[in-house]
Amino acid sequence: MLFCSFCCASPLITDDTGTQGKAKVQIELNSEFFWNGTLAGGIRTTETGGETSMAVSYGLTDNIDLVAGMPFQWYSVEENGLSAGSDNGMGDMSLELK
Repeated sequence: MLFCSFCCASPLITDDTGTQGKAKVQIELNSEFFWNGTLAGGIRTTETGGETSMAVSYGLTDNIDLVAGMPFQWYSVEENGLSAGSDNGMGDMSLELK
């Protein structure tokens, strides 16, 4: 059985204490986006970016889950409309036993 969860109140540092149960799966999808614009010394700087992450939990037993987290991040910086830098790619992946 596959259970899909779209979280509106994602944990910041910790995970809840509940487990999935033996052979059950949960998939969590989260996204965040940012935009910041400043004007200093006649130079307008705009920063944009974000992260999309997925966590997959699998119940090894009724009381033990294996959790894999996979984030993808991106950002760009522009000064007066010209690209000053950008990057994207996988962030720090995690593997947890809960």
